[in-house]
Amino acid sequence: MNHEPLILGICNTSDSGAALLRGNDILGAVGEERLNRVKLTREFPVRAITWLLKEAGCTAVDLDHIACGAWAGLDPTLGPPLLVESLLAHLSSSKVTQKSKVFLERTAASCRTDAIQRQAFLTGLQQYGLPLERVGFYDHHLAHALTAYCGSPFRECWILTSDLRGDHRSTTLWAAGPDQGLRLLHQVTEWDSVGAFYAIITALLGFTPDRHEGKVMGLAAHGNPARCRSVMKEMIELREGTFHAQLGPLYKPFVQPDVPKLRSRLAHSSCEDIAASAQEHLERLLLGYLRYHHRRHSPGRPIALAVAGGVFANIRLNARLAALDFVEDLFVFPNMGDGGCALGGALAARYHRSHQNLEALPKGLPHVYLGPAYDDVDFEKALHGTGLEVTMLDSPSRTVATCLAAGLIVGWFQGRTEYGPRALGNRSILAPAISTLYHEELNRRLHRDDFMPFAPVLIEEVASRCFKDYKASSRTHEFMTTLYTATKWFTEKCPAAVHVDGTARPQVVRRDVNPLYHEILDNYFRMTGIPAVINTSFNTHEEPIVCSPSNAVHCFQSGAAELLVLGNRLCYDQAFAGTVASLLGDRNP
Repeated sequence: MNHEPLILGICNTSDSGAALLRGNDILGAVGEERLNRVKLTREFPVRAITWLLKEAGCTAVDLDHIACGAWAGLDPTLGPPLLVESLLAHLSSSKVTQKSKVFLERTAASCRTDAIQRQAFLTGLQQYGLPLERVGFYDHHLAHALTAYCGSPFRECWILTSDLRGDHRSTTLWAAGPDQGLRLLHQVTEWDSVGAFYAIITALLGFTPDRHEGKVMGLAAHGNPARCRSVMKEMIELREGTFHAQLGPLYKPFVQPDVPKLRSRLAHSSCEDIAASAQEHLERLLLGYLRYHHRRHSPGRPIALAVAGGVFANIRLNARLAALDFVEDLFVFPNMGDGGCALGGALAARYHRSHQNLEALPKGLPHVYLGPAYDDVDFEKALHGTGLEVTMLDSPSRTVATCLAAGLIVGWFQGRTEYGPRALGNRSILAPAISTLYHEELNRRLHRDDFMPFAPVLIEEVASRCFKDYKASSRTHEFMTTLYTATKWFTEKCPAAVHVDGTARPQVVRRDVNPLYHEILDNYFRMTGIPAVINTSFNTHEEPIVCSPSNAVHCFQSGAAELLVLGNRLCYDQAFAGTVASLLGDRNP
């Protein structure tokens, strides 16, 4: 019998979810949106908890601790000096009245909102029948920091977290290692938030903040950053190693602030130029921040860097961080946003309960296939009554490679659901990358914005030929959390997977991590000489990635793909029966 402590991590921030930790083993983790089908849901994750406990063969009475990676409030050992320092900095300005008003509004809003969410969390526990006496709330940025450290392959590293806000902080910088535990080097309040800065621009461009920041990043490649640079600098700047926001008509640290002066200043600028300027400024702020503190705390010594927090969904920023001359390697926790804080809360509980011993925690994240899996009974139930044709396959991977080589778009459903915002080969739509016509066709099928790029997926054996400055030892490209400049050869072979600025956000697949997925790509390369295909998430725009076979069938029948593979079942409409017959012939690839 396993006597290691069983810790359930739960979080009801944006993108709520749950994770289960036994000792230093992650038993499972899943976002509630995958199960309730509401994108970035804040609902108490009843379905995620139910699946985890059932999967682990346990009940609520077996839990040693329940942890939340949010709603901990102000850390009394760290917070007050930081708040006083930040308050004095803001009130030293000539515009004291205006700044103090925004300062107080943000603080009051945070306290009010966090109290409501904390109570919603406790109410959810009670309604589910979970024991309140076993609950602990852990600092939001500590939760992020521990996911970054534990997910990384680094024994010693620096950790950088950054998001819109969490427990009154927006950015933290730590040194981590078994001998020192976690040591806080610097922190920034929620009032001076680079995440809020980017969210303000997201809203100004007509997108939904805290949701569509990736669209700003994609749009940025189409613009000229110089045209709005001065306005961005007036919103927030880096001074003496920390961020200083100009609280007032240009910047208010809210998700959707009223900033009429900012709108007026940018009224005659194109969306592309605004996005490009915001992206450039975000990079300048965080790179400058890291440079300053490296000079101060570790001059002349290289560091490994692990990052987490919603800001690091920005792969262009991540690539710039990885390119810093003092950064030996970068790891981005794959579920970098608030969706990762269920696991982060569980890790924080384990960390505290083991007397802040990092060696008691899981170390290294081999993959993110941590969610629900399904069997033949589930497949048959999902297909019943759909009218789809079904062919059983002896070799699904070779069949899919054959279909891709023939120019078809395939929905691919296998194994356990991915944990995090990326589809990484178990809930993916795969398509040829040989022509930009596939880019257009996928946008039409999935109702995507036409300026957003698609990502390539390829086997590790060919990656060095495809990307400049490719670092084979890094883990970031396994999770689609960085980008590279494409080589001329790759651009010619896979134009649909290269953005307008010549970059690509690859998923590089190792055989030992996902052998079936690797086999598709290896077979495809051998058949065609083309090194990659497009991998995009198995969902239509604004829908969560599919989780169950019934989700996949529904999405497929809405027109997302031409063929669907569920386990070893090839599914298709009658209209494709002739195509399938000609591809398979008398044999079953």
